[in-house]
Amino acid sequence: MDAPSEAREAHGSPNRGGSLPPLPRRRAGAAYAAHHAPKLQARPRWGQRRGNTSTSHSVSSTTSSTVEPDKRALSLPPRVAAAVHEAQAAAGAVEEGGQTAWRYVIQFGNNSGLLRQLMRSRRLWAPAPGDPGHSAGGGSYQERRVKLKACPAGQEINLLWTQYRSLAFINAMALQLHGLRVELNEEKTLKLKASKAAAKQSTDLPPALRCHNHFEGSGSICTKKGLCEAMSTFFMNQNRDPFGALPLTFIVEGSADPQFTLFEEAYQNMASKRIWIVKPAEWANRGCGIRIYKSVEDVRARVDSKERSWAIQKYIERPLLIHHRKFDIRAYCLVIATQQGQGLRALGYRDAYLRTCSSSYTTKSLDRMVHLNNDAVQKQGEEYGKFESGNKLSLEEFQKFLDEHHQVRKISVRDDLMPKCHSLMGDAIRSAASKLNPRKIKHCFEVFGFDFMVDSDFRVWLIECNANPCLDLCSAYLAHLIPSM
Repeated sequence: MDAPSEAREAHGSPNRGGSLPPLPRRRAGAAYAAHHAPKLQARPRWGQRRGNTSTSHSVSSTTSSTVEPDKRALSLPPRVAAAVHEAQAAAGAVEEGGQTAWRYVIQFGNNSGLLRQLMRSRRLWAPAPGDPGHSAGGGSYQERRVKLKACPAGQEINLLWTQYRSLAFINAMALQLHGLRVELNEEKTLKLKASKAAAKQSTDLPPALRCHNHFEGSGSICTKKGLCEAMSTFFMNQNRDPFGALPLTFIVEGSADPQFTLFEEAYQNMASKRIWIVKPAEWANRGCGIRIYKSVEDVRARVDSKERSWAIQKYIERPLLIHHRKFDIRAYCLVIATQQGQGLRALGYRDAYLRTCSSSYTTKSLDRMVHLNNDAVQKQGEEYGKFESGNKLSLEEFQKFLDEHHQVRKISVRDDLMPKCHSLMGDAIRSAASKLNPRKIKHCFEVFGFDFMVDSDFRVWLIECNANPCLDLCSAYLAHLIPSM
């Protein structure tokens, strides 16, 4: 699947052979973008590999490199098996039932049940102390809590999957430290402790092989502030308008912020379109803290309500609708650090799905059920699941709707819309390439959930990027899509 390298091309014609007129440059947005982020030191190169289920890109601040997938063999020749056994033991793997096993700990919370199910099916993997699948410590799956007073010696954590990045684990990866143990595993808390004895011995031991499901700098695209700054810098360096890919956005810390003045100017210049959405600019998810306003006074009151960074974003007032209801597109992207730690490889999953609202769209009401597609919001409504199972639609169902209701435009979801989504994914990863893994730590990876909107002119907009996106099998279609991914 080809992903155009330029946003102008990516946002070109949804009609085959035609082209949409370019967006007028928004002065306030351009001023904001020029003001905001520091220059990237180098533009990473971007390559693409075709595949059956993913769009693959390689990113590096110095050179482009790729990692081929490991080929798993059910049996190995004795000499090779002995070498693998020796390498595993040196990297911190332990004996488990006569076989060398890698150890994992999965934090309770979002996706933990599915991940444990997947890991139990993996050969030569076993729970480490701190995971409820291990016998050490008090707690259980039902209590969603494991607490350890003392950890068995010699059992390193090779894979740590957490809700948010663990800087203690990332530091251990960077410094190649031994003896890191889990003291407490809860849905909102995961505590790690380093063994002093193991730390003293670590200079005489080979580095433990560790993997973590977060990058150190994931906030550079998973926060509203980080994504806006990274994309603004990246696009402006290429003489492109970032707010042709993102809705016009201002990052402010209260109404005294100079950026708030730029917002007021933009508000006055858009007399017929004065709906704005205000979101926490730092870490937030599940629709928490999001409000929609029509007046400057209401926006000012919101950004002055707490001392924090806020994202004031132009609301897309004319979205494409499905049966008179709003929707967005959730697509997944896996980013991995190469074996050398010098670059990144990004793979956009070929399939995606739509998240729909339960209520008919109108700008006369600012009801969250009308305007926010987040599952955590829609699940609170009485009509959740009334029109679609789990308020989800497949791309094929989306295509059927377009064929029936927009025949003149002849839009192909997979040929016209999804390439634009993957192109914007690529731009986002490229924009933050130098910040995601600043210490070039090996074996970091992250699954990102990108959210897109399509407006009434079939233009695709990047709304946000989510860390540790929900992988719940909450509908019949997701019960197929997620395990396949």
